[in-house]
Amino acid sequence: MTILEGFRRLPRELRDQIYEEYFILQGGYHYNHKTNKLLTAKGKAIDLNLRLASRQTAAETRGLALKLNTVNFSTVYDSDLNQRAGHFNSLLNLINEWKGRYLLREAPRSGLFDDQSIIHTFFLF
Repeated sequence: MTILEGFRRLPRELRDQIYEEYFILQGGYHYNHKTNKLLTAKGKAIDLNLRLASRQTAAETRGLALKLNTVNFSTVYDSDLNQRAGHFNSLLNLINEWKGRYLLREAPRSGLFDDQSIIHTFFLF
C-alpha cells in the first residue's frame, strides 16, 4: 500500500485536519501588485502542490486555501497601474453605453414595457 492509498483511507475528518495544517499560513496571503500574484507573508510562492496528489484530494481541497487564509492587500501608486485603471474605466463606460442603446432598441420589441414607461425610465431619471 502506498502513502497516498493510506492517506485516502483515513477518515474524512482526519484528512480535513491535515489539509488545514498544510494550507494555513501564518500571516495569510499578500497580494503583490507588481507580479499580480498572491504570496506568503514572507514574500514566497504559495505551495499548493498537495492538490496535485489525486483527483480526490483536489476535490476535497477546492477553495480551501483561500477560505482558511486572510488575503491582505495594500494601497499602492503605480503610474502603469493608473493608466490600466483608466483604460478599464473607459471600457466599462463603453460597455454601459452599448447596454443602454441595446435596451432602448430592444425593450419595445420585448412587449414588457410600453413606450411611455421606457421614455419615463430612461429620460426622466
